[in-house]
Amino acid sequence: MVRCLDARNAGKISGDGQSLCLGASTPSGITAPTDPSAGTKLTKADAKLQTALDTKGAGLLTAIDSCGVTPCAVHDCLICAGWRRVVEAVRGAYGVP
Repeated sequence: MVRCLDARNAGKISGDGQSLCLGASTPSGITAPTDPSAGTKLTKADAKLQTALDTKGAGLLTAIDSCGVTPCAVHDCLICAGWRRVVEAVRGAYGVP
């Protein structure tokens, strides 16, 4: 996300900073950034999280009961919470795109 915003601010790429570099929160979940590099990295991180929850998470899911107790529910909750924290941190450094 940061590299994408740096490239946008330097004029190397153009477009809406939110959708291009950060993605968006929608009622159906988080949409990945449209910048291929930023989007690919988030897609890979998402897949790693889902794999970890599917293979290692069964015993740990009850500790995160505010998110739910199934791997899918915890995955969605963690993705949403993590994305929001990252966007808040990036906005703190860059301002609203």
